Amino acid sequence: MIAEQSNRLQFSDQLRVSLDLTPKSDIYFSGTYSETDQAETSAFADISNWNTAAGYGFKYSEGLRFFSQLSYGQQATVGGGGRGTERVWDLVGGSIGAEGEFTEKLTGTLQFGYQQRSSDLTGISAGAPTVTAELEQLLGDRTMLALTYTRANQVNRGRGAYGLRIG
Repeated sequence: MIAEQSNRLQFSDQLRVSLDLTPKSDIYFSGTYSETDQAETSAFADISNWNTAAGYGFKYSEGLRFFSQLSYGQQATVGGGGRGTERVWDLVGGSIGAEGEFTEKLTGTLQFGYQQRSSDLTGISAGAPTVTAELEQLLGDRTMLALTYTRANQVNRGRGAYGLRIG
């Protein structure tokens, strides 16, 4: 197989607005948009995603916050660099999580939920658990271990993503 270089344009943007209800609680709204536009000669699909979420957070302690959220979004794909059939998937989900300092040396975010995706075009509907873990463990004065893991119910094949960094 001969590898072919493909030109593409990628764009991603995020917005989050938070409103404190009390000194220990808040509500928030967030939105994300991302787009990958492949060259017309590419065999890969153009992909656009948008997602909105609304949630409630509770400050358990000075360094730890619990939250819950509901989300809705869409993912659209067009095969062959914009020349193929457009497929649109609706994504609906909910999750709970915690973020902040879990211990003196362990910080980050843990989030667990469920997401349903459906398509009017294909009639396919599927749901699955979602997990996000972004953790940093301080090992010494100048050494840190970082772990990132995401398992989401997305249309593209790369449903699970993970990373490990030691620095």
